[in-house]
Amino acid sequence: MKLSKKIMAFVGAGLLLAGSFGFASELPLVIYDDAVSEKVGDGNWDVQLWIPNYDKDKSEGSCSIMTGLIGRYGAFAFYFGEGQLSEIKGKKDNVYLCFDVKFTKKNQQLQVRFVDTDDGTKKNIPWRLAYDLKASDYKVDEWCKVEIPLASMFCWGGWSNITNTWTDIGSNEFDFTRVEKLEFAAEEAPVSSKFLIDNIRIIEK
Repeated sequence: MKLSKKIMAFVGAGLLLAGSFGFASELPLVIYDDAVSEKVGDGNWDVQLWIPNYDKDKSEGSCSIMTGLIGRYGAFAFYFGEGQLSEIKGKKDNVYLCFDVKFTKKNQQLQVRFVDTDDGTKKNIPWRLAYDLKASDYKVDEWCKVEIPLASMFCWGGWSNITNTWTDIGSNEFDFTRVEKLEFAAEEAPVSSKFLIDNIRIIEK
């Protein structure tokens, strides 16, 4: 996946916003609840639909996100400051990524993943810690609660937008002290229809 200069500039703006935090967040960490949290930044690329949804079709509260029409490899993302998720390291067995989702088509699927920082060096590979989210595993046209144990997510490599290279996972492991962003990506196929998402958070049990 090669990003255009325009997209890189947009993503860079998101990083600049998130980079202003620079502290370790305690859990639970709210990412989205009626609005994007002040503790994170947000951005997207190759996503044609991304709007606040204030009508009655929401999980709870006053607003959800209506999104979709995502090209393959497109994604929407939430950006963290340097070291913001470092508290997770060493206790991910008890940590969960949670959100509410309302799919509208059975063929909708996304890869939900944390991505490490990318500086173009072999020392800091942007590893992906991922989970494949498929509408076929849930009821369609109903709000469903999703709880993903971080321990069940898989690290499968990393793509550098700086060097335009893919690195397969080896002896290195995903590093929560370097997390840059949480992505909802159309990794396997485009998402050609809308869906809704709400109440995104990271919790500890």
